[in-house]
Parts: sequence; structure tokens; C-alpha cells
Amino acid sequence: MKLDPQTTPDGFPRPEGNTHLPCDSSDGLPGLFDCMHCGLCLQSCPTYLATGLETDSPRGRLTLLRAEMEGRIEAPAIGNALDRCVQCHACEVVCPSDVPYNSLLQGFQERHPDLKTTQRLSYWLGSTRRLRAISGLARFMQRKSIQALAQKVAPKKLQRMLQAIPQTPTAFHPTSGASYPAIGKQRGRVSLHLGCVDSNFFGNVLQQTVELLNQEGFAVSIPAQPSCCGALEAHSGAGAVGRLRGTDTLQALSGFDAILVTAAGCQAFLHQLDPREKVLDPLEFLLEHGIRSELKPVVQQFALDTPCHKQNILGTPDAALEILRNIPGLEILPHPYADECCGAGGIAFLREPEMTDAVGKRKAAALLSVKPQVVVSANSGCRIQIEASLRKQGSDLKIVHPISLLHQSIFKK
Repeated sequence: MKLDPQTTPDGFPRPEGNTHLPCDSSDGLPGLFDCMHCGLCLQSCPTYLATGLETDSPRGRLTLLRAEMEGRIEAPAIGNALDRCVQCHACEVVCPSDVPYNSLLQGFQERHPDLKTTQRLSYWLGSTRRLRAISGLARFMQRKSIQALAQKVAPKKLQRMLQAIPQTPTAFHPTSGASYPAIGKQRGRVSLHLGCVDSNFFGNVLQQTVELLNQEGFAVSIPAQPSCCGALEAHSGAGAVGRLRGTDTLQALSGFDAILVTAAGCQAFLHQLDPREKVLDPLEFLLEHGIRSELKPVVQQFALDTPCHKQNILGTPDAALEILRNIPGLEILPHPYADECCGAGGIAFLREPEMTDAVGKRKAAALLSVKPQVVVSANSGCRIQIEASLRKQGSDLKIVHPISLLHQSIFKK
């Protein structure tokens, strides 16, 4: 059903600013007509700040969505502008009309999916065996310094994928159903989400999480679970598949005091699927229950880059900041644009590399301006994007998960 740009389907003047009108919901896009074009979203949008183009702003993309819905423009003509969004949700936080921008964007992507991309994602993310094989090859290439050579001769898209390999990738592949007992008096039981990226490229963080929780008196179980939580698919046009994978993940991990997730993007996605489930990052869980171990000094200056998922979706205080402040010797260096997206955007670095490079360049420059010894981020996609952006600036600055700094403090000899 196509809507007249001036009237509702019943012939009445279109009442701008009213949410959930029948004319909205009947087309599956509730809230689209609520945008007042006030422009408050512009200065919070990383893609608009990078280019200054109206079509790279939330306001501009909503205008394009409305034009497509009303039949004034064809879907293929606006697909590129919508794909350039990194889905950071920053515009939703400042919007006075509470326009559900991200839902509208994902709705369009699900109606007009890039089938080649979604099918490839489902093929690789749907199989633990395939994920481990390709990530194992990537880790081998990194260790043998083959990656640098391959980047020079590989096709452009493969180069982008190679750039995403962390400098020091590690894996954590425990036996399905593994359980790690608490040390001393048990304070509780948690399940741990492994994830497609963390288990294959940031395995040390998962290992450190288990060791920390055990030391703090919590038994950790790792039930059999899907190879991916579904977030990457849900954000790339394969919403139904992603949500189903996420639901299966929650079912596999439920039944404990909490479901712990080391990647903020996965945590936010699983929380959105079912807010009744207690899905936390490990530091939030430890902050809630209290840390009983002595925190030994770690002398280091760091810049904390809180993921958009924490700030804009979960809307929770950053537990990392609260805990790291209590470690003797650690000094936080506030940096410009700390509340802006780094440009990771799921697989945006493959889909729209020029845009993610532009956003990442701004973030890298901001971090380098305060000269930290290390950058701290609690999301695997952000760590990959920030590290790649820094490398393009000629910097080998290390990016670590806050879990690693807490682990270093507690287990320091």
C-alpha cells in the first residue's frame, strides 16, 4: 500500500508528529512520520559528521524512507544511503519525538535484503566448524606474517577482511558443556556466552573471564550453544534468522544466576530480544556482587572508549569505568568524541569501507591526541575497528578489554 504524501489513506490531512497512527502501523513502519526535521540528531550522527551530507544523516535517511514508502522513489535508489548508517543508535537518544530510527532502518533492510551478503553470513556464522576453520587460518596467517603480504596482493574486499584480523588473535574452544568450579565458598553460578568473534579471535578475554569469576567464587558453565548470537545477521537484513539464533542462544544459556557476555554488541542484542533475561557483561556482574580479591597496582594510562551499545541501547553506566577507577595506578585519560561511534557497525567495514574508514579516522585521531599507553573497549567489533583505524594512522597502540586489566590486577604476583 502506497501513501499519498499529503493525506492519510482515509483522505484526511496527514497529522505530522503523531506516533502509531493507523496509517503508520498498517504499512509496518510505526513512527516514520514522527520526525519533525529539527536536526537535533545531526551532531550526534557519526556518518553525518564525517561527510556533512544530508543523506548521511538520520533525518535524511528517514526522508528517503518516507519517499520510498509513498512511491516517490524506488528502493534500490536509497539502499546505499541506508547501508552507510553504522547503526549506533545515537540519534535515538537525542530525538525529542522518540522516532524508532533503527527499527525503521532494519525493517527496510529486511524487506530489501542483500541476499548474497545474508546467505554468506548465515553460511559462516551458522557452523562452529566452519567458523573455527576460517578463524584458524586467519590466526595462522597472522602468526606467520603472511597477512601483510596477502593484503598487498589480495582483492579489495579480501584486504578489508584481512585488516580486521587482530594483531594478536587468540582462541578459546572449551568442551561443550564444560563447567569451571568456584574457588573457595561458592557465591553463585553463571553461564558464559562464547560468541563467533570472541571465541575465535579474543579467546584470552573469555579465559580471563572464567579465571576471574572462579577466583571471585562463581562457578562458570559453558552450555552447548549456537556458534553466533545472531546479532550480525539481524543487523544486516537477515532479521528473522538472527532473532531465531538469538532466541536459541538465550534458551541454551538460561537457568543460571546470570548470562554473561563479554561483547557489548552481543549483550545488547540478546537483552533486546528478551529483557526479562539477566544478560550482563562480567564486570557489571562483579560490580553488582562486589569484588572480594585485593586489587594490586597496575601503573598505566588508558583511554576508555565505551561502546555505543552500552551508551545508546542498554543505557547503563559503564561498569568498566567504575571498576578500573578502583585499581591503584590506573589513570584514565578523557579523550575528545568519547561518546561517538568508532564506525564498526557490525559488518559495515565490508559493506561501506569508505564510510567506516572516515568515522574510524576521527576516532583514532581523538584517541591519539591524549597519548594513552593503552585503549580499553568492551566490544570485539569496536576493538577490531579501532585497532585497524589506528594502524592506518601508523600507530601500534594496544586495544584491550577491561577484563584484561582487572585480571592483571587480581592475578599480579
